[in-house]
Amino acid sequence: MNTQEAGRPVQGVLGAIAPEDLGFTQSHEHASLDIREFVDETFHLDDLEQVGDDLRVARGNGLRTIVDVGTDGHRRSPQFLADVARYSRVQIIASTGYWREPSYPAYVASETDEQLAARMIADIRDGIQGTDIRAGAIGELGSETPGMSALEEKAFRAAAIAQRETGVPLITHTAEGLDALRQLELLTDSGVPPERILIGHVDCDDDVELHSKIAAAGAFVGYDRVGLTQFQPDSVRVRLITEMLERGLGRQLIISTDLATQKDMRNHGRPGYSYLIEEFLPRLREAGLDEPAILMLTVENPRRLLCGA
Repeated sequence: MNTQEAGRPVQGVLGAIAPEDLGFTQSHEHASLDIREFVDETFHLDDLEQVGDDLRVARGNGLRTIVDVGTDGHRRSPQFLADVARYSRVQIIASTGYWREPSYPAYVASETDEQLAARMIADIRDGIQGTDIRAGAIGELGSETPGMSALEEKAFRAAAIAQRETGVPLITHTAEGLDALRQLELLTDSGVPPERILIGHVDCDDDVELHSKIAAAGAFVGYDRVGLTQFQPDSVRVRLITEMLERGLGRQLIISTDLATQKDMRNHGRPGYSYLIEEFLPRLREAGLDEPAILMLTVENPRRLLCGA
């Protein structure tokens, strides 16, 4: 693979990562957050040994890179992400953007699209929260309300400006697939190339026609809540992946686990960041996926999203 085919390096919390060095990548995860006010006490990741040891095990299983899609609204710490990357030797890509409207800073309502974009561009080019730790992605850029609210659309337009200026990938959050097509339309109408967009949490909606429309438009389809069976049984996700492959749309699928709570960590008896490798990939193999298909889902597709091709 030559450099032109692979795309350009992506910014990690410890420096640039060459496309060929990304390896097995989970493109929608969390390693640092504090969203206890929105969920419960376990949605608080700030223990270096807990998170770092879990990622170390996952690295031993084959994981090389994660995208932490936390924003200021998730109260993620760029310094903690850098510490975890050093401790675990898993490459971490940090994000910038605006998550859900209840978590927006007050300035989102008062500033212009361009001013909000400038904040994201500074996170990407200079560093997050006054550090020299730079974001390598925009996301998880979220919407929750049917039809999207005016503030949500504003955040998306601002993110589109920042994406066009910096060229970084853009990863979204949907409410279980709600308004997935509207998100995609808004971003592409604002000039974002569809091949740099990952529409998130689409696997929570058992609608292969919706997924096919996103893929046919050239964007990536996020099957990124694997293991979160409160939204969807994994058996449905296996079927959806199989159907998308049969339709020739496998190159547009991204799989990840959206780990965000201590309840799913290894020291609580769960597979943690290793869930894809230990639990889900064996099910895909049992369903008939061969190793080239597994490589496409876990290495090649994330690389094209993150680095371009």
